[in-house]
Amino acid sequence: MTTSPETCTDHMLVALLDADKGVHRRNDKGYEIGMKGFSMPEGDEEKKDQAQKALWDHSLQATTV
Repeated sequence: MTTSPETCTDHMLVALLDADKGVHRRNDKGYEIGMKGFSMPEGDEEKKDQAQKALWDHSLQATTV
């Protein structure tokens, strides 16, 4: 049910060393999962831009110290 710190470190190190430039979605083992299960508005570029801005604004608010 839990993962040891050593195993977790191995998974994250593999994810860091395997990554290309840019944003990547990873599972709990550090493997790329792509856009699976990630909903985005279809077709309308304005809606996509609004969704990305909303996510960015939320991320800034949640991580600002």
